[in-house]
Amino acid sequence: MLSLKQCVSALCAVILSVSVTFTAWCQSSTRSVEKVPEALQENPLMRDSAASVSKEELVGEIVAIRKAAIGTKVAGRLASVPLFVGDVAGMGQVMANLEPQDLELALLQTEANLEVTKARLKILESGSRPEEKKQAEEQMRQAKANMKNAQADLLRIRDLCQSGAVSKSAGDAAEARATVTEAQYQQALQQKALVDLGPRLEEKEAIRAQVRQLEAAVKVARLQLEYAYLRAPFAGMVAQRLSDEGTFVTTTTPVYLFIQTDPIYAVVDCSERLIPQLKAGMKATIRLDALPGRSFAGILERVPAMLDSKTRIARAEFTVRNPNMILKPGMFVRATIQFGDSNNGADR
Repeated sequence: MLSLKQCVSALCAVILSVSVTFTAWCQSSTRSVEKVPEALQENPLMRDSAASVSKEELVGEIVAIRKAAIGTKVAGRLASVPLFVGDVAGMGQVMANLEPQDLELALLQTEANLEVTKARLKILESGSRPEEKKQAEEQMRQAKANMKNAQADLLRIRDLCQSGAVSKSAGDAAEARATVTEAQYQQALQQKALVDLGPRLEEKEAIRAQVRQLEAAVKVARLQLEYAYLRAPFAGMVAQRLSDEGTFVTTTTPVYLFIQTDPIYAVVDCSERLIPQLKAGMKATIRLDALPGRSFAGILERVPAMLDSKTRIARAEFTVRNPNMILKPGMFVRATIQFGDSNNGADR
């Protein structure tokens, strides 16, 4: 049998042997780890890049790009309102018209007044007619002859008065007649000069101003008649029909609620943390609960300019083509956007 001292020595030898073996195994494991290829080691840059690309689903609604309550530019009674809700109209197409009779008569009257005034101006610019000039010259000659006769009679009667053959009153009468005939001659001279000169320049300018005024009035009357026809301000669709035939409307009375539906906006709510990542030209996949299984491409035309100060949310507008008018304003939409993709959008 082994003594106690021999047992303790044997146990210490076993422990020392196990310790040496474990140390050697640890060193071998460390060298194996150091020899792992770099390609198999985790790349922190790849981890950050993968974490930076993310998809977000934002919710919102379909909104018309343009919406206008349109009516006629002049007051009157509606004669025709041919379009109904859902009808489409091209830009410039007639959508309604007023009874035009009053406006047509006003245009005719203004045009007639213009023609009359132009005729008056033509008379003034052409000057006096040859007949008028001849008549003025004859009146001048007759007045001159009367004046010479009166002056001759005055000289003869003065000689008779001095000899006492006639009374003093006869001499006074002859002198008065000579004075009157001389005044008539001067008046005839002035009348002939006016006839030769023609109308005054100021009178011509006044008539020219009246012509310009009436020409402007004719343009206004034609414009008023054109305004009796309601035309589409852009290509779109009738959302509401607000007035019917026979209704008297004013310039503030809407006839239609008119909207543009192609292209159309998908407007989604975007939180404050996503705003810095939005870029003009960014694409989104638009889906609607009302059209399961279908998706549409949307493009962000511009970055939102401001956020709501209470909710800290901005409304991002994605433009979507809608040639078949299948997307209707008010529809609920979901927009899936991939953030962090360098190919999704570009700064403008």
